[in-house]
Amino acid sequence: MTEDLYQEVLLEAAENPQNYGTLTDPDFEFQGYNASCGDKITVQLKLDSEEKVTEIAWQGDGCIISQAAMSVVSEAVKGKTLSQIQKLGLADVLGLLHFDTISPGRIKCSMLGLGSICKAIEEVA
Repeated sequence: MTEDLYQEVLLEAAENPQNYGTLTDPDFEFQGYNASCGDKITVQLKLDSEEKVTEIAWQGDGCIISQAAMSVVSEAVKGKTLSQIQKLGLADVLGLLHFDTISPGRIKCSMLGLGSICKAIEEVA
């Protein structure tokens, strides 16, 4: 299982993270933290008039899984409405990472990005 965790998707996302950076005047922002391993994510979103994500940016530090998951999730939520995003879950994140399963200790790492996006949405809803 350890070898599976460091497959090509993880390495690519870590070396070339999608949407890494900051936005000017975001509509939503949230700072997520995974206390169990110290991962940190700050996510920012901009929406159009139909509440679809037009831009997303993030910054963070942490393990390769949290960083890779945030990278692939940031691409996946573009063009989705807030309600569509809130319906996403662990199975969706694992699918984006091309994982069948993940160890229980790594679930929080893989969900930090999506969880931070959902918390940002909840704070203003």
